[in-house]
Amino acid sequence: MNVPTSHAMSENVLTEIKASSLALLLTDLKNSDQLWELNPEETQAALTVYDEVLREKIKAYSGTIVKTPGNSFYAVFLNPLQALMAAYQSQIALNEFVIADRTISLKVSMALYYQETLEFNTGLSEEFFVLPENLLATAHGGQVLISDNFAAYLQNVGLPEGHNFSLAKLGKQLLKDLLPAQEVFQLAGESLPLDFPALKSLNNLPNNLPLQANSIVGRERDIETAVTLLRKKGIRLITFTGPGGTGKTRLSLQVAAEVCPFFQDGVFLVELANLTQTTQVALAITRVLDIPESSGRELIENLKQYLRERELLLVLDNFEQVMVATSLVSELLAVAPRLKILVSSRTILKIYGEQEFPVSTLALPDIQNLPVLSQLANYSAIRLFTERAKVANSSFRITESNAYVVAQICERLDGLPLAIELAAARMHMYQPESVLASLDHRLRLVMGGIESLPNRHQTLRAAIEWSYNLLEESEKILFARLGIFAGGCNSEVAEAICNADEDSDLDVLDGLTSLLDKSMLRLATINGENEPRFRMLETIREYALQKLEEKGELAQLQTQYANYFLALAREAEPKLTGPEQKEWFNRLEQEHSNYRAVIEWALKQPDEMSALPLEIGGSIWRFWMGRGYFCESLSWLERALLQTEGNLYQEHSSTVSPAVLARAYNAAGILTRETGDFERAKGFLELSLKLQRQLNDKTGLANALNSLGTVTSYLGDYDQARLYHEETLEIRRSLKDKRGIAISLCNLGTLAQVQAENAQARQFFEEALSLLRQQGDNHSIALLLHNLAQLYFNEGNLEKAGQLAEESLAFYSELGEKVGIALSLLKLADIAKANGELEQALKQYQKSLNLFKEVKGMADMPPCLEGLAGVLSRLGLQDSAIRLFGAAAAFRASTNAPIQPAELPRYEEELGSLKQQVTAEDFKTQYAIGEQLNLEQAIELALRISI
Repeated sequence: MNVPTSHAMSENVLTEIKASSLALLLTDLKNSDQLWELNPEETQAALTVYDEVLREKIKAYSGTIVKTPGNSFYAVFLNPLQALMAAYQSQIALNEFVIADRTISLKVSMALYYQETLEFNTGLSEEFFVLPENLLATAHGGQVLISDNFAAYLQNVGLPEGHNFSLAKLGKQLLKDLLPAQEVFQLAGESLPLDFPALKSLNNLPNNLPLQANSIVGRERDIETAVTLLRKKGIRLITFTGPGGTGKTRLSLQVAAEVCPFFQDGVFLVELANLTQTTQVALAITRVLDIPESSGRELIENLKQYLRERELLLVLDNFEQVMVATSLVSELLAVAPRLKILVSSRTILKIYGEQEFPVSTLALPDIQNLPVLSQLANYSAIRLFTERAKVANSSFRITESNAYVVAQICERLDGLPLAIELAAARMHMYQPESVLASLDHRLRLVMGGIESLPNRHQTLRAAIEWSYNLLEESEKILFARLGIFAGGCNSEVAEAICNADEDSDLDVLDGLTSLLDKSMLRLATINGENEPRFRMLETIREYALQKLEEKGELAQLQTQYANYFLALAREAEPKLTGPEQKEWFNRLEQEHSNYRAVIEWALKQPDEMSALPLEIGGSIWRFWMGRGYFCESLSWLERALLQTEGNLYQEHSSTVSPAVLARAYNAAGILTRETGDFERAKGFLELSLKLQRQLNDKTGLANALNSLGTVTSYLGDYDQARLYHEETLEIRRSLKDKRGIAISLCNLGTLAQVQAENAQARQFFEEALSLLRQQGDNHSIALLLHNLAQLYFNEGNLEKAGQLAEESLAFYSELGEKVGIALSLLKLADIAKANGELEQALKQYQKSLNLFKEVKGMADMPPCLEGLAGVLSRLGLQDSAIRLFGAAAAFRASTNAPIQPAELPRYEEELGSLKQQVTAEDFKTQYAIGEQLNLEQAIELALRISI
């Protein structure tokens, strides 16, 4: 038949190719090494011919080149017959050509693959090329291989006419994916060679690699790296390490399959799962290699003699319980120079020349900033869940409605391949939401197992228990106790909590190292922490907690755990306002998961623990505020207050100390203020003030007055705010509290500034800045610099305002304070807008808004939306600008937070300018639409605007 024509695709971009079916042509230049033996001119000419021919033929037959990895071309065609013709014509052109009077053959292998039904709504993924790549790997130079699905298509429509084409059946071939054999065909036709050696498929190479139920997912980079290492001359032993369930065995099998063609005497898997002695290991290897059996030392000598001259790869799986056989591995490597060994183990062998290869969990998206649907497939954990869920339920798809739930499932399972596979297998009868709801008990979720897996992997619990049973008794004790840490720990904290009785038989440091070597712990990389931090995968931690409970130690360890972190909070409080604040902010960040666990545990305990969340909150609220943990920490405080008081605003009646309660109310008020709920914040702070007056605690009284003054200012009651701040200053001067005096001066300056009393504000600010620099309180310095920037901005000195805002931003960035960074960006955006730098202003407003959104810091949302609206007005986007003004006004009304007097003239000028650009009716309509937007909708509107 004649080849029909079709339109070429317009873009050479993987993600833009969308079709119901596609044909693929993959090529690989096999003899590039031989070409380089020619002189440089001839080599370059040959490579140029290869490149030009492929590009010309692919284009001529309406194909699209999507990738050119190494010496390969990957092209897609909407019509399979055109793909066939491109392959045929390319081979004819490349088979023989003349360079410098010399006939040269370019040995190019080709593979044709066809997929009739595609499920890609967002283009092609890297996974799409795996099967045709596996087919291509078996081909010889000059050969065109055709997949069974491509051949079936040709049998249905007929071969192109006029070329005497035919398909030669090569039989079922085992490809390197280790899946069941597939029928492979070869294109035969005019001028195409027909006779080739046997395909380089696994059934034609010496090996005993077992077939697998599913293809490997998400390990492309690991496979490539491991293959590269194995092919290096100097590397003889590679050990894949990792806890149970990370997929070490599957990865080692896949790597072995990839390198099979490079070991002329074969690649052989040796299962060690049920062995315990060196002679058993030697016997297992002997049987796999089909060597006549013997006994004792003769067995090992015969094995060494057999391997001495052979080029061979041994894959030793599950080595951890036969560590006594490490000497055997050393002996074999010493006598057999062309032998290489690939090991999978929970722990390294500690043999000279060993190359450890930690097998990580699969890549996870950021749950807090989930990528769009089209990008989720870039995360291997999501890909694995999706593929295995489709096996269980052919109708399963990742959609906008379930993407977040699936991402949460994968995150809660640590990206652990075995756990994800077991959870995905549940898709045959459950929805993702049901599986997610079950993940509070991860080990129970996966008890069903997968029958095709080895017994030790049929459940996640069995996989973990396999490792646990190999531990020494002291290691088991430490392992169980370490399960108490929700966020990991360093060795000092582990010693303090896990060996509080100073048991001389429990060496925590050695135990940590051993558990790390055995993959029961992991080293966590955390910015700002100098010493090693140890943590467990959550799936393993749940098992450890169960063991701790079985030992009857859980209640005691929980109490020790809680008391330790309460003491740490007390120690942190004064450090958060001094020169060490950066280190302590970072330390509390490192321990925040532990604080979450401690507080959640305490909230579920009887009355005697009810004060713990309140005391922690009263101590580290500055950290929670600076790092943007408003809503989460406020929820803890409110729950604790309700448990102790029965009513959030009730007079003190509980058994909790009035001092603890007063500090907790102060913390709750400050955090509530940051959420923009100023009236509610005022209620908390008034209770704190009342308790502090009863206690006659001058420091606590000053803190409560200071907080009330700030909230009252937000509410626009500037006279009352001034009274609060002046009383605060008087108390702090009597206490000779230099930092406190500086804070009060700063607040009085801010109060003067918002009322456009610039001279008085400057006087307060300068005195405060001098004191703060003496104290080394960079957080407060950053805030003061921001306020000074606002002052200069109000006066029209944009250059000075910009310098101060940048300095403030630097301080906040060093401390990692998201709210402060957002405030500085907001001020820089105001300055850029005033300078007419509208594109820069838009970007900075949006960055600021994004940060406020991330931490749910609502208090400063209105000025951010209003500033951005001013930019849109100047850019001619009047409708969006009016809506943002309306949304900001509605939010201000709901929180009773008026525009500050100093800001009012600029606000009225921008709003007035906008009214002149549209009709009164249009303004009214768009403003009303804006007023109806909730804050989340207004933010979404603001963030999606681009120029």
